[in-house]
Amino acid sequence: MFFNKKSFLKSEIARLANEGLINKEQEKEILDSYSLNKSSDFPFLVIFAFIFIGLSILTLVAYNWEQIPNIFKTFLLLTALFSTHLGIFYSKSPLFKQSFGILSSFVLLANIALISQIYHLGEDTALAFLSVGCIVLVLAFALKSFSIFIVGYLFTSVWYFLSFDNHSIHLFICLIVLGIIVQSGILFCLSLNATRFLAFLNFVFLSLYLYNFQGNSLNLSAFVWLSLIVLGFHLKSYQSYAYFALALTLVALSYDANHLFLSSSSTSLSALLILLGAINLYFKHYFLGILTISLLLIGNYSALYPTNAIILKGFYSFFTFLLGVHFIKENHKILGLLTFSLLIVIRYLDLLGDYIGASVVFLCFGLGLLLFARRKNA
Repeated sequence: MFFNKKSFLKSEIARLANEGLINKEQEKEILDSYSLNKSSDFPFLVIFAFIFIGLSILTLVAYNWEQIPNIFKTFLLLTALFSTHLGIFYSKSPLFKQSFGILSSFVLLANIALISQIYHLGEDTALAFLSVGCIVLVLAFALKSFSIFIVGYLFTSVWYFLSFDNHSIHLFICLIVLGIIVQSGILFCLSLNATRFLAFLNFVFLSLYLYNFQGNSLNLSAFVWLSLIVLGFHLKSYQSYAYFALALTLVALSYDANHLFLSSSSTSLSALLILLGAINLYFKHYFLGILTISLLLIGNYSALYPTNAIILKGFYSFFTFLLGVHFIKENHKILGLLTFSLLIVIRYLDLLGDYIGASVVFLCFGLGLLLFARRKNA
């Protein structure tokens, strides 16, 4: 919840309590349900103030860095590091503890990088981010700070993108599992905005994990399969991100299905998707069931056998159109209209100059929407 809305809601609840429309217990329950009694999980202004102060000091030192003796350089770096930790342990305000904790993570990373450079200890940027990320995660649990956890989560993920090998892939999925556990609210008491933000990071990291698992630089399968898995299990926290990712990838495939591949190289993943499709059909979630099984069959068939580009574009355009209808049916009207608009633009660009073909496609869109509107009104 944004701070202006939070302030307005708190003032309105206080007014209702003062006028006797609600009692004090009800006032407290309402404030607790909206997490209005807690300070913000993201104290942006204070945190950024500390970051800029740290950057100011580092910039001033960097101006004469080459002329400073190595002993004095080391002393400055360690003093900055110990100062941030003293700030953590001696600050009485939780806000300042979090601010010093975040600042200390950047100072620690700078210490590792610069001390390695001063004494020629070698350079391993990925390991530096992993080391600092793990330390910051421990600090986050010690201080019970979600904002510090986010910094450690991001630092550790940077290690994965820099190292990018088989060992890092398996460790990265452990990190994502930790993010999912934290997002569930077991380890930290999170606000609604904090939960949404961490859910977004988890979804992106899971997509990138599957992206590497598929092993193709132009493979959109990861985003489609993860979206279908999320929707198949009806995971509410990730549903909006899954819908958005699915819409964008289907629109992209409608434009260029030959170079933007959609296939599953994993037998276990294919089996899971088929099982999810069957379960959704059994529980009468017909759209999800048909969409999951159809996309898997079309993607794998086109990967094994040469398929005409026009036929593939037609299939993906048809499913994109159905997805837009499903969005409107599920009251995601803005996303539905955005999906239709992007699909119309794609089809127009593809049929540029072929006005008869474009006219037929637009007529089909219009008639399909009219049919859907008529059934919905009935």
